[in-house]
Amino acid sequence: MTRRVFGPLAAGDHAELTATLACLAENQFDSASTTAALHLHRNTLLYRIKQIEKLTGLDLQSHGDRALVWLAVVWAQVSSRPVGSRSARNHRLLAASNGAGPTDTFTSESEQR
Repeated sequence: MTRRVFGPLAAGDHAELTATLACLAENQFDSASTTAALHLHRNTLLYRIKQIEKLTGLDLQSHGDRALVWLAVVWAQVSSRPVGSRSARNHRLLAASNGAGPTDTFTSESEQR
């Protein structure tokens, strides 16, 4: 599931788009909350969403595709040890999209500092 959602983004080394998609799902696909969380202009977010849709083939207006993205984000979070950092969470998402296992994506708190 994570490969279906995040794989196309990882193939082209689009870490910024991966983080945007994860943040969008974490904010219930609300653009205002996502732009605030990422410190982006609304138009930048809209541009990134179009790029994500183009690369993944997902329609982020579709409830089914939103559910798929949300499940992929949750799966990536629960399949590895929680560290509590948003950046570490996005690192795990990116690693999961590359097919790495949970032990390959763990980052200890001391390594994050």
